[in-house]
Amino acid sequence: AVPLFLQGSSGCCVHAGCVGPMMTVQFSVCTADAGAFLSCLTVAAPHPLPAGSRSMATVLEAMLGAWELLLLASVALQIAVCACCWRVYRELRLAGLYPLGQVPMSGTAGGDVSIFE
Repeated sequence: AVPLFLQGSSGCCVHAGCVGPMMTVQFSVCTADAGAFLSCLTVAAPHPLPAGSRSMATVLEAMLGAWELLLLASVALQIAVCACCWRVYRELRLAGLYPLGQVPMSGTAGGDVSIFE
């Protein structure tokens, strides 16, 4: 995704037709990261609570450690990158810049890009 964002719509990613595969890879990474987080939550055993402490912060700290929160932050970052890539892809398709030689979709009747592309 970095070459697309650095070079823009006139870069080699758009001209070589690599934006569609980039979206596929980004969605796959996002799905794998979310799956790893969900499996970590279901498989990982919570840590024992200290005796006599039942505050909400202590319970959350026992259930989610530093690694789980780091994985949660990674999932949030992957979802944000996936959403940004999708917006760029959709605008390239609507403007007729990807794939090359297409007419702009913004003036046509079916002027929205399907999420299943």
